[in-house]
Amino acid sequence: MIKYIFYISVITILLSSCREININNELRNTDLLDSMLVLQQAQIDSIDNNKVDSYVQKAKHRMHLFESKNLNRFQKQWLHHDKVAYEKIYLSLNSFSEKVDSVHQAYEYSKHQIQALKDDLLHRHLNKKEFKVYFTDEQKALAGLKTLSDNLNETYSKCLYKLDSLEFKLQGILTQLDAIESRDEESAKK
Repeated sequence: MIKYIFYISVITILLSSCREININNELRNTDLLDSMLVLQQAQIDSIDNNKVDSYVQKAKHRMHLFESKNLNRFQKQWLHHDKVAYEKIYLSLNSFSEKVDSVHQAYEYSKHQIQALKDDLLHRHLNKKEFKVYFTDEQKALAGLKTLSDNLNETYSKCLYKLDSLEFKLQGILTQLDAIESRDEESAKK
């Protein structure tokens, strides 16, 4: 009888320790986090900072053109809505590159955290309960980063579309305003 109790105790201990040793599910979960991070990072990487900078400069130049001293009050009023549209684009994109860089840094930090979580799991520095807590924290961090990335990507797409639409709509007017400004700059140099 004592022999059977001993065998049952040993088998129970082995089975309970085997559950703790088997970390395949936890490793798959960290791989899933890693995959999500790569997909989200690709979305933010699709934003072209050079294009953003050129659109900021273009919007700033257009706002300057609409304030030209060569325009009379009626012309300025007529162009006011377009000027406001350029101002909105300028304000949305002016600090955009810094926001994108900040999100890039957050992704790098998250990538480091996920790798540390995986390493701690492999080296048995965490038990399954501790892993679950850290895993949940990383999930929440990635969800927050996804929201930021989605918002930045949406702002990027909308602003580029709006500026391209304005440029197409005002093509003739902008050509004339550019010519007037160039002529004024040349006469000011003389």
